[in-house]
Amino acid sequence: TSEFEPEEGVNFSRLNGDALPDVLKSDQAVIVSLGAHETLGIVGTFALIPLQHSISLLSTTLHPADDDLEVYPVFAPTCHPVPVIAPSIDSNKLGFLRDPSRAIFLVQENRTGIEDLTGDVVPGFNNIWAGERGAWGLAGVHPVTAHSTPVYAHTTPPSWTQALESLVQAPAVDDDDDEEVLAEQVPVVVVKGPKRSGKSSLARAALNHLLGNFARVAWLECDLGQGEFGPGGLVGLWLLDAPVLAGPPFTHPREPLRAMYLGELSPQPCPDEYMAAVHAAIQLYQYEVQHPPVSLQGTSARRTDVVPLVINTQGWTRGLGEELMRAIEVASEPTHIFAFEEEARDESQGTIVHSGGTLPSASPTQVFSVAPAPASPLQARYSAADMRVVAHLSYLYAVGLGGRWDVSVPLFAQRPWTVTLGEGGVLKRAYLVGEGSEDVIPGDLPLALNGSLVALLEAPELEGPAYQQGSIPPEDATCLGHALVRAVRFAERMQLQLLTPLPPATLARATALVRNGAFELPPAGMLDWRERVPGGGVPDEGLAGVRWEDVPFFDAAGSGAIGEERRRFRKNLQRKNQQ
Repeated sequence: TSEFEPEEGVNFSRLNGDALPDVLKSDQAVIVSLGAHETLGIVGTFALIPLQHSISLLSTTLHPADDDLEVYPVFAPTCHPVPVIAPSIDSNKLGFLRDPSRAIFLVQENRTGIEDLTGDVVPGFNNIWAGERGAWGLAGVHPVTAHSTPVYAHTTPPSWTQALESLVQAPAVDDDDDEEVLAEQVPVVVVKGPKRSGKSSLARAALNHLLGNFARVAWLECDLGQGEFGPGGLVGLWLLDAPVLAGPPFTHPREPLRAMYLGELSPQPCPDEYMAAVHAAIQLYQYEVQHPPVSLQGTSARRTDVVPLVINTQGWTRGLGEELMRAIEVASEPTHIFAFEEEARDESQGTIVHSGGTLPSASPTQVFSVAPAPASPLQARYSAADMRVVAHLSYLYAVGLGGRWDVSVPLFAQRPWTVTLGEGGVLKRAYLVGEGSEDVIPGDLPLALNGSLVALLEAPELEGPAYQQGSIPPEDATCLGHALVRAVRFAERMQLQLLTPLPPATLARATALVRNGAFELPPAGMLDWRERVPGGGVPDEGLAGVRWEDVPFFDAAGSGAIGEERRRFRKNLQRKNQQ
């Protein structure tokens, strides 16, 4: 629970209408004043505006702006550890509670549409946003109190704090030449460790920490199974200019600077293509992003002359996975490595720091050994597959990847884009890869694409047939985003009905698509969630007026369906160093 008891007019006040500054987009807000030993947890979707002193949450510190109010959106569903706001005592803009020993901030509503992405739309994620209105009367804002439903709080291990502080504090060195190198180096942070250790949380904290000093920070996604800014299967480079204050990735899909599609949950089936994509992304960063031209630097209180990089890696840390990790480190030449320990240790031991000598690099590398995030029952409640389901649905319901969602109607009732595939069409070629693709003949292509998740590619000039087995090398094409092929019409030419959050200008750049069976539309995306059945399940009448036996791609009985078996990998057929 929170260690904060609101008292109207003393440490808490409601504002509405004319009392709110024009910069705020909400009609209602509250002002909160936190003392040095008070904390406040909030569930839901909201925005924070620091007014006096700094506040910290999700391993990130937010500072009051010097000239204007800075608004920070926060997404805090109960399926992830909830952020706990604490003061960071270091110009009170509204003249409220001028006690200099307290941190003062504004909490306002932030309705984006994602709050409708709940158990009706995604089974198993019931009430993750905690309802319509909380105790303060704000829509989607639910302060955690002693009487609230129990939630799990986000905590920052001390070793994380020490590692993050190193990003803005140069280490002590004996050699003057090393000191000069450290002063000029651009931060490149690699975060690595086993699955469910907290890699993504620490990588986001590193991103936010760097954004305190730099106007923009690049993010290199190397985790195919759970991408931070998309539904996965990608190696990509994103450019961020604002902190990411959210636990689950499904709350902040973004359009990449460049992404390459592999369509796998792990680099295990495609290590060569994986490293080719990683090398292409690192080269793009080093040659075009790290040192932007003066014309693009702009004016900011933060540094604009360089762009740091944060690399989020996959959780495969043994055998071939370890070799891939070493290759990423050599290619990226990191200044900092945050390495999670395989087993938790006593936090009182502090962080272990090494300088140089581990990587072939022109500058010293600081290697920090950090403790795993505290274990939470949420890890048992929600699996990686569950999070991929909600990530795919969040992506498909997103509006333009700009932080808005429309869940007013199910996917099959949304208006699609109609795109022609083949000669004379916008899409020149379709690639099929993965299990079962080798048996698809050209005449069966419409059936293979119908109802599937595909990646839209911007590829060079494509000549030849509209269908090809196997994919284009990932580094030779740019993945613009994902789409659902909702229907296929075939007359003189093949027309695809696509659902995608990509804006029209981006969609117009697509020249090819690729389908990999590793990623499929979740069953929840096929149903009409408006027809609720008490206790779960599906209505007996069918779907959208069609009887179940006539509904394609879906077996309501749940038995005997083709492809329903769980996929298994025969690890005993692999070499020992590949397991």
